[in-house]
Amino acid sequence: MAVRRKSLLADHVPVLVFTLIYFVTCALGAFLLLIRYGPFVAAFEYFSGTPAPTLTGGQRDIALLLLSAPVALLWLGYAAAYQLVPWPRSPGPARPEGAAEGGRVAVLVWAVLTGVALISLFRSGSLATLSAWLSYETWIEARWAAFRGMSFFEFVNVYTFLPLSAAWIVLSWPRSRFLRWVPTLAAIAFALAIYQKKAALIVILIVLSSWALDHARRDPGRAGRVIGTCVLAATALYGAMVTVPTVEPFLVAAGHEQGASSSSLGDRLGAWVSYESSLDKGVLPQIIVSVLGRTSGPALTYPVVFPTLHGFYGPDLALDVVCSKKLGCTGRSMPDDNLVVWDQMYPHNPGGSITAPFQFALYSQAGLPSALLGSVLLGAALAVVWRTVRARSLRGPWSELLGAITILAAVNLALDSPRNGLLVSYGALWGVAFVVFLAAASRRMQRLRVRPARQTERLAEPNSPRATRPYDLPR
Repeated sequence: MAVRRKSLLADHVPVLVFTLIYFVTCALGAFLLLIRYGPFVAAFEYFSGTPAPTLTGGQRDIALLLLSAPVALLWLGYAAAYQLVPWPRSPGPARPEGAAEGGRVAVLVWAVLTGVALISLFRSGSLATLSAWLSYETWIEARWAAFRGMSFFEFVNVYTFLPLSAAWIVLSWPRSRFLRWVPTLAAIAFALAIYQKKAALIVILIVLSSWALDHARRDPGRAGRVIGTCVLAATALYGAMVTVPTVEPFLVAAGHEQGASSSSLGDRLGAWVSYESSLDKGVLPQIIVSVLGRTSGPALTYPVVFPTLHGFYGPDLALDVVCSKKLGCTGRSMPDDNLVVWDQMYPHNPGGSITAPFQFALYSQAGLPSALLGSVLLGAALAVVWRTVRARSLRGPWSELLGAITILAAVNLALDSPRNGLLVSYGALWGVAFVVFLAAASRRMQRLRVRPARQTERLAEPNSPRATRPYDLPR
């Protein structure tokens, strides 16, 4: 029974991860906002700088349907497709310790990508303003400076390529228990250097997911402890990244509220403690709101905006990505629902963008039918990819790396639109292309190494025709 339960959990990892992230970052906070729970509404409005969404009766019904039905349909599509896909359900056989491919090549790839990332950070000036992490306003300015100073694929390198190369090293050097984690720490440092909490969490997600999947293949008994370590590490890192930029502003604000005239650190810390004890102000409420309100406010604003204030966009087929005059699709553009919803939430501070779970982006394109049908199709797509990743034909470490990307895609669906989950700098498409390229290059290099070795073995055989030819004998 226990083995069957573990197998069932392993079969449904992507949708389980999606459901957990979605519940924590959207559904729970949206429920608290809908019932107008006083302490949470006050903290949300204080830290987000915008009033909590106010919905009419019909808008509330649409919001409740969007919050619940697409999740159930995602599970339905996943379960149906997982049973129909003809690949084996169980993962491939365990490989011996240290048998992961390309340990030295992994280090070389990581070193090259690290060099590229260093050049990007120097060129953008991000390394000169690392102290911005200690002040929220300065941190925001440094973040925008990094956006302006780095190209799209430089962000792809920091968001996706570096974490995958670090994960490859973790899988390829299992005996170097400390040194194999150095690239992961470096990748987290690069993510922090571009002032992105999400980038640092993606590093943790990719590396530790790969590590957990590797243990699930080789040592299923330790997989649970590894997963627990992953969750704790990600939680601690996120809490620290939320807290650190707010320490200085909170100390200043706390000192003002308490009437503190002394500039001593002890007095300010004492004022900060009393300031933090408030239900709607302080570091702890901010962490709670930043997690539970991550996408809940924007999600509840979608029924307010569409279709009353803004018409539906129509299905997004991403034609603008390949749009050209030769293809006859000039004038195509991607939906800007993330900008429209921001302007509705922050009418006095336009120009920003929001994120919301996948079903709300689908709703803005063609209403409820689009959101419901899209949920089934996305669930089926996740199942097909996950069964492919777990097929016996895939060897390590490529199976683990592609599995980590699939889990990342599930997380992206809980936080963002399907298009962004694939195409932005942390999108799954770039990770899949990177791993496929590495796998093909590694296989090609292995064939080149095996071919000369076989030729040498033939020449060494005394009865081989090649060795007995007269013109091959020494003269």
